Amino acid sequence: LKKLNIEANPVTFAAILELFKEVIKDSTKRLESSRDIISELEEPKVKKYCLFIQQLINILSNRLRWEKDHNSQIYKRIENFVRDISSKDFLEILTYIIISGVSREKLELNDIFPIMGDTLIETLIHLETKRETTAFDPFQEYITRKGIVNLLQRLGEPALNILQEKLSRFKDYMAPSLIELIGDLKKEEWVDLLMPLTNHDDRAIRRAVVTALGEIGGERTQEIIRSMLTKEKDRKIRILAKRQLARLVR
Repeated sequence: LKKLNIEANPVTFAAILELFKEVIKDSTKRLESSRDIISELEEPKVKKYCLFIQQLINILSNRLRWEKDHNSQIYKRIENFVRDISSKDFLEILTYIIISGVSREKLELNDIFPIMGDTLIETLIHLETKRETTAFDPFQEYITRKGIVNLLQRLGEPALNILQEKLSRFKDYMAPSLIELIGDLKKEEWVDLLMPLTNHDDRAIRRAVVTALGEIGGERTQEIIRSMLTKEKDRKIRILAKRQLARLVR
């Protein structure tokens, strides 16, 4: 793709993309069956595949930007290719590639995000929710969360708007890990997402809400924590709420 003439025949371009599509589907099946993708990333063959994916995404992102004003046929073929490979399994692997930093080269997702964005955000939600049922090393959990937050911030408002809309559907239940993610993103306008959960029966959810509110900060979050304190019966959550308030009013 790097050496392919910029005025390439769309049929030739499509044939190359079709070949790449089969490689990606086959490799995704093999990696998806692994129980520990992050440790697999250190294996030479897997690392080479990850570097291939990173280079391919960057080339296609640049090419998509160029073809938008030059060749509508090739633009459409790239668009369809990205849409075809953007399964949740592939995007989960892609997310781990970004988080693990297997390459120092920055992954350029912004140009192709509008094509895969909805599925990518669903994948990030799935990864966060999976933490509730899967045992992870604490350091790995920290790296994964930090990587997801950094990725969302890099993608900016388009990604954050989709995430906010999807999280707004969780009226009666939201995994504590997702609540903590809201806190780590530190968006004051997202406090409304937490309001229906302040009196939840599950203490783990109430605890996560208090933690997230403390991370977000602001006068409104202080008022909500004070309100929760007057109703909270769990001693440990009350202690946490008082600590969060003390930290916020400094």
